[in-house]
Order: sequence, then structure tokens, then C-alpha cells
Amino acid sequence: MSYSNNRNKDYETAHHLVSRIAHRVYFLKEDVPNTERELSMCLAYIHLNPIRAAVTDKFDGYLWSSFSAFVKGDATAVGGMRFIYGNEDSEAEIASRHEYLLEELLESEKLKRAEEIARKRAVGFEMPADPLTTEAMVAQRAAHQAEVQKALIELREARMCAKRGDERRELTYKVICALLGEHSAMDVHQLAEQLSLGMGMTYRILAEMKKCGMICQEKYGGAWRLSRK
Repeated sequence: MSYSNNRNKDYETAHHLVSRIAHRVYFLKEDVPNTERELSMCLAYIHLNPIRAAVTDKFDGYLWSSFSAFVKGDATAVGGMRFIYGNEDSEAEIASRHEYLLEELLESEKLKRAEEIARKRAVGFEMPADPLTTEAMVAQRAAHQAEVQKALIELREARMCAKRGDERRELTYKVICALLGEHSAMDVHQLAEQLSLGMGMTYRILAEMKKCGMICQEKYGGAWRLSRK
């Protein structure tokens, strides 16, 4: 089932998916999304709002959340969840599937917040602790950002020293893997800007890496991410 293959997509994907759907519906006058993945990702993104606002630390802890109503057996909420997940599974199984998706998106958002804090601290901003993430996560993202910067410096030095093409290509692969490890997913424009390369060259390098199984391209939006081992 496509849901099982895609349920581990991160918060950033959900955020972009919600934005793209809103644009498609309100500006391009397209139909409302009707695939299970699109609908479940949008709903999960919304269900995380009480946790983002620090109102609760439980997925069903907000009294006026439709997920809370679903867990309590509210008929309207149950009907809405079954509209997305279908009628084959029990309500307990649907709740379990949805909670798993919520956990995946929340973990990704925690990492995204940690990344933002680490980046701003690195340039001198005073960033207080965020209740959604931890200092351990911030330290992890700071170390990863330092790794990305080191790889970029090595690549620039290789270009300046006119090293062999195969050596520069290996360094470029290394930088792309480091960038995707930091940002989870990036589009070709973002990668080209970071690499200081033209779009055509960036596309060719990404295609080579995809052929080698190092990276993959998302179906929705065309963003690139590291292949899962």
C-alpha cells in the first residue's frame, strides 16, 4: 500500500505539501486532493498544531482537536478519519497508523527547529531553548552544519587548485550528501545555489547520484533526499 511506503516522510514534506495543495486549490482552481497520502499528511500537519503551541504534549491532549474527538469515538470525527483511511481497519488500527505518522512528522519538526537554532547561534544570535526540541538536538545539528561547511570549503579549494575532474566530482557528491543530511530534502535550485553550479550541471550530477543509488527524488514536488539504506 502506498501509505506504508510513504508514511515516513518528514515534517518539511508535509509543510510543503499543505502549501502546494492550498496554492492548487485557491489559486489554480484545481480539485481538492483526494489521495490517502495527501489527505493524511495534511491532517497530521494540522493535528500537530496544539503541540507546536505548547498547549499539550499528547496527540489527543487538546480538547477541540478532531483527533481527540476521534479517539473518544465522536461519530463526525470517526467518519472523517474513515474518509481518509478507509473502512477496512478498525478505529484502533487507524489511530495507531495516524499516531505513527504524527510521531514521524513531529520528530522531523524537532530536528528542523534544532537546525534553525543552531544556524542562528552560529552567526551570533542569542537563541533561547525551544520547548519543542532539545539542546542535544541543537548540538547535533550544529555539528552537522560544521561538517557541511567543511565539505563546501574542500570543494571550493579543489576548484581553485584545478584538481582532476573525478576528484572534484567525488567532493561534489560529498557536499550534496552533507546538504541533504542537514536539510532532509532540497530542490535542484537550492542545491545549485549552494554548489555555485549551473542548473544543467547540477541536474547531471543529481542524475548520476540517483543512478548510483545515493539519492532519490520525491514524487511530490521533485525534492531530492538521501536514499534510505
